Amino acid sequence: MKKYLIAGGGVAAAEAANALRGLDPESEITIFSRENVLPYRRPALPRALAADLPDTQFLLKPASFYEEKKIAVAL
Repeated sequence: MKKYLIAGGGVAAAEAANALRGLDPESEITIFSRENVLPYRRPALPRALAADLPDTQFLLKPASFYEEKKIAVAL
């Protein structure tokens, strides 16, 4: 079994992990991020903070997405 480690917690990391899962359903995929939250929409950060948006509009994918796809996220 292959192991994939993705550095960073942005859009590219989330999309890369999702693409890898599609190509290799049995691999171990881990996203490593210095952030303390799941990957989120960085361009929306100022608006999210000003409007106090809920996580569902701020995060790229809910936690359940990563669990269902068997993608580990190390924050």
